[in-house]
This record gives sequence, structure tokens and C-alpha cells, in this order.
Amino acid sequence: MYGVSSSAQPTTTVGIVDWHQDPTVASDLSAYRTKFGLPPCTESSGCFTELAANNGKVGVASKGEIGEITLDVDAVSAICPTCHITLVDAASGATSDLFPAVTSLASMGVQFISMSWSVPESASAPSHDSYFAAPNTLYVAASGDNGYNDKSGSCGGAPVCYPAAAPGVIAAGGVSTTQDSKFYYFSAWKGAGSGCANYAPEAPAQAAAIGNPCSGEKPVADISALADPNTGAATYSTAYGWGVFGGTSLATPLITALFAVSGNSTDPYAFYANNAAHPGLALDVTTGASIGCAGTPVCTAGTGWDGPTGLGVPTTPLLFAIDPANTITLTPVRGTTATIPLGQTLTGNAFTATGASGHYSWSATGLPPGMTIDPAVGSWQGTPTSGGVYSVVVTAADAQNQASVTSATFTLTVQSPLALSTASGARASLFALKDTPIDTAPVSASGADSALSWAASRLPAGLTMNPSTGVLNGTPSRVGESHPVVTVTTSGGDTAALEVDLWVVQFYWCDNFVAHVGRRLAVDCAADWSATPSQGVGWRRLPGDVTYSARGLPAGTRIDSRAGTVSGTPKRPGTGTLHITMSIRPNGVLISKAIRPTVSIRYTVRA
Repeated sequence: MYGVSSSAQPTTTVGIVDWHQDPTVASDLSAYRTKFGLPPCTESSGCFTELAANNGKVGVASKGEIGEITLDVDAVSAICPTCHITLVDAASGATSDLFPAVTSLASMGVQFISMSWSVPESASAPSHDSYFAAPNTLYVAASGDNGYNDKSGSCGGAPVCYPAAAPGVIAAGGVSTTQDSKFYYFSAWKGAGSGCANYAPEAPAQAAAIGNPCSGEKPVADISALADPNTGAATYSTAYGWGVFGGTSLATPLITALFAVSGNSTDPYAFYANNAAHPGLALDVTTGASIGCAGTPVCTAGTGWDGPTGLGVPTTPLLFAIDPANTITLTPVRGTTATIPLGQTLTGNAFTATGASGHYSWSATGLPPGMTIDPAVGSWQGTPTSGGVYSVVVTAADAQNQASVTSATFTLTVQSPLALSTASGARASLFALKDTPIDTAPVSASGADSALSWAASRLPAGLTMNPSTGVLNGTPSRVGESHPVVTVTTSGGDTAALEVDLWVVQFYWCDNFVAHVGRRLAVDCAADWSATPSQGVGWRRLPGDVTYSARGLPAGTRIDSRAGTVSGTPKRPGTGTLHITMSIRPNGVLISKAIRPTVSIRYTVRA
């Protein structure tokens, strides 16, 4: 009826305040839960706790009082079978006993408190409001069972009942409920208390959502649930046996338990904004009226807020959540990472979901080729056809209310056979400069786990390989050609090896030169390199991204920044020193960072 799924299993404690003691409440609760297949909730397990106020001096409840107590504990059980229940037995039905009993629950840390009773709102009400103002505590109170302005009954003579009229307390209205094979049907219950408080202002959240139906005073009720005894809920007690009970005494624990399922004990009026932002979280009740009604919205059901039913009937606990768009919780089944060999079928679920309605639509992005996710149950399907590390985002959306969506990341590593490769896929031909530090990984491993051991043989003098990272470090001290073999070993003992070519080289620049005034000059001062400079052969242009600049050029000449050629027509005779700087980016060159070597060249310009 209220969209609570069996997968929503909070162990939150719901507090109940009644008066006098039902001597068989614990055993009766067990009988009720057994009848409907609910998990046990016993005193020995700590799920059910009964505390007597007044130092334990609490009288035995009358049959009518037993009916109220039974209704409270059974209604909480029906909405939230896994919730814990703490029942406080007040010494009497007087406010001097009831209000401190409420305070005692809050002082124990109970965050959700059900008060299915009421007293007249009076001029002294503001002095009692502090009983219902503990931080991080949610209070729900019955709006009363005697209709508009409650001209009779426990709140006789007062426009509305208290503490339903207290600031911050959720006033539980009531509906009559019928059903057929497909739907539930709701109308305002004629006994539902409704009206306008005299001593409490309307909360800003209420005013923002529904305006000012009570001219700035607190309107009652806020939200409604099943209350009509003729369409009420089953209960069991030794005193009554099996029976059907109702009243806003039923609506109150139902709504309190829905808050407990939502987990929101800090923002009691969040549901006003939630209902506006996400239509469908509450079902508007538009028929019926409270007895004694004068035809106004404060006592007649209609479109939008009305007194007997408030905003209407919750269709999901999501209505009460602090953030209704993110109340699904995803829990990893076996952690958030997995590693499988290429071609192995992955089975099971990465996450389980709880919260919202309990019915989810699953999806996933970033899956390896060949894999999908079952949209109905969230389990893996298929076999990955490509290796790699995949960051998979798994999403569960509430199938009954798409406003509730939660995602989580699962890292899936699909291992290909262990292999070493270069970035280009071709043989690694590496270029290092003599006396210039290097710091780079010549190859990378695929199809391997994270626990790798690296080694390299036949390295040039001055170079070593980091065994944990596969990075070459050091400063090569001699020019020459070498062919190191890089080897990687996994934690499981698998190995792979790859030979690479490595040249440690030095530069050759242009020589000192002679030019003439008025004659065109063209000198190639670009740097060449050789791995065998002592033999005077093998000189080549530098690979990678190289640019040139110069200081001290003869007047009338310039240097080409890309070609390194000094050209132009010298204007006057003389001698000087030309300083050429080469900038090399580590683009395809085995250099850890850009370098800027400079050469000084003597020149003479003759007349």
C-alpha cells in the first residue's frame, strides 16, 4: 500500500509512547509476526524493548488501552519488519506522564517517535513544545478521531489536538481505504482531525508548498494513512484475539515507520518540497470530509492540501527522504573490483540494492565488449572479448519512481595473455643523450596483474631499471649502440620479454665560419647526432621536436628556428661569437624533460 519493499531492511529503532502496561504485549507481538511471516522481534534479541516509566510503577492497562498498545507495535511491524521497537509505558494518560515519557525516548537516542494519542491544544501549549524538539528526532502525533475542530472526544473544545499542533511535529491525518485486484482507493476518513492551530505558527516549508490555509497558523494534518476502523489493520492481543482496529492511532505508527524506512529524522517537513519536486511520491486524496465540516479545505478533501488528509497518502517512503532522488543504497557483493582472464564468463551481481520501493531497473556503462547487465536483477551477462581495465558505472533506478537513482563504480580488469609492447606497436628505438639524465618506461605490460617485477639486461653504463615500475633511470656516460632486453614477471610467475634498441649519442654542430660583406651567407648549424662519433660516420639529424634560437648573429643575418640554418647578407666586417641554443622536447626521444643545449661558434666577416 505504501511502496515498502521487502528489500528495505533498516534496523532503525521506532519509539512508541503509550500508558499503562500490557502484560502480554511481547508474546502477542510474536504471535502477530509469526502469523504474517515477519522475522522475530523479541526482548531477548534486543529487537523489542519495553520500559516502564515512573520507576517501574505502572499499572496494568485496561482492555481499551491494550488495544491501543497492540495497534502501535503491530502497525510498526507491518511497515518495517526489521525495525527495532522501544515501547515506553507512561504511568498514566496525563500530559505530566506522557510528555516526559517522550523525552526519555529521545534521551536514549531513539530518532523516530510515535504518539498515537492527543490532548486539547491550549494556551499553555508553547510551554510544552520543548518536549518535542530534541535534535535529530522525528515526532509523529495523531490528529484526532473526532473530525473538524474536534468538538468532542479527547480534544473537545480545542480547534486541533496537541501535540499534533506542536511546531515540527508531523500531524497524522486519516483515510478510508478500499481495494480491488489492481488498486487501492482512498478517501478522507470522516473522523480524521483537522483544523488550524491557535498557538503554533505555520512552518516555512508548509507555507512554501501549500500557502496559508490557516492564515499563518499551523494547519493540521500534514500527511495521512489508513485510519478508518472499518477498513483498518489486523492486530492480535490476548485481550481481543484477532481483530481490526483503526483511527489516527493507526495512521500515526504507520507514518512513523515510513519515516524510519526513509531514514530521515532531521528534516520533518522535507516531504512538502519532495512532493512538489517529484509528483507521485504522495497520492492526492480528493474525496471525503471530516465530520462537523463547514465545506472549507481545512475539513474537506480536495486537490492539493486539505485538513483531513494533508498532502495525501504516501506511495513510497521516498516521500519522506531528505534527498528523494538518492535514497537507493548500493552495497558491493564481493568488493568493487574484479580480475578475470580474457574469455571467462563473469557471473553474479556486483552490487545489491536497498531502499526506495525495492523494485529496480539496472543499467551499466563502460562494460567490456561482449558483456551486458540484466536490467531486471542487475547480474552480469556475457563474456568479455577484449582485455583491459574497465571502469564500469552500475546504476539502479527505482522502477516505481524514477526520481530515485543511485550509481556506483566497479573496476573490472580483463587480463589478456601477458605481453610487452611499445606505444606505437613497432620495435622500440630509443634515443638518449650522453651525460643527460633519463627517466622513462621503454615498454608497457598488458594482460598482467598489478604485482609486476621488472628487469633489463645489456643496459648502457649509467642506466638501471626500477624493478617495481619498469622505468629506466640514470645518466648514460658513454656513446654507443645497445640492445637491452626488458623482462617482466607477474606474481603468478608468468614472464614476457622484449628487446629494444637504444642509442646513446652526442651532438655535432656547425664549425667556425668565414663570411664576406655583401655576399649571401648560408651555414647549416643544425645539430646532427651519431652513436659512433669517434669514427666520424653515422651522423644524422635529430629526431623529435627541435627548434633553434641564436644570439650574436652577424648584422644582416638570421637563423631559421626549424632548420637551424644561418642565412642572410652580412653588412659589416668584424669577428664575433655566435651562441646557438637548441630546444628539444621529449616527443619520441628518451629524455625525461625538455633540454636546451647551447654551442658557441666563432665567425669572421671580411670586407
